[in-house]
Amino acid sequence: MTRITPVMMVADVAGSAAFYALLGLDESAQETSRTWASMAGTGGSLGLHVAAAGEAGRVSFQVTLRDGEMDAVHASLAAHGHGPTPITDETFGRYFTVADPDGYVVQVNEAPEDLARSYETEESRSLLE
Repeated sequence: MTRITPVMMVADVAGSAAFYALLGLDESAQETSRTWASMAGTGGSLGLHVAAAGEAGRVSFQVTLRDGEMDAVHASLAAHGHGPTPITDETFGRYFTVADPDGYVVQVNEAPEDLARSYETEESRSLLE
């Protein structure tokens, strides 16, 4: 099954995680780093990602596909005129981004479960400097 997670770009991951914990979401310590927190509730989950300058408050969505689905989904989006970015290999697996019809950014991941949330990319680390 495809999994979707809203991702909020925040100035302070730890502070935001503490706030959402007060609302009843549970933080997954094994999936949390200085740049990412995974918060889970009964009805879904929320990702918190450290924001680059000017990005705080932006919301995007992360869709995680099953292994082997990436190329077909990417081709279908392109064929329907949605203009996905090229597929990129990253430490957590392959991904691309695409904007929905209203301009919301969707990051589409194809990642093995054991890698899907256990990473801290160079880009993310640079946001903390």
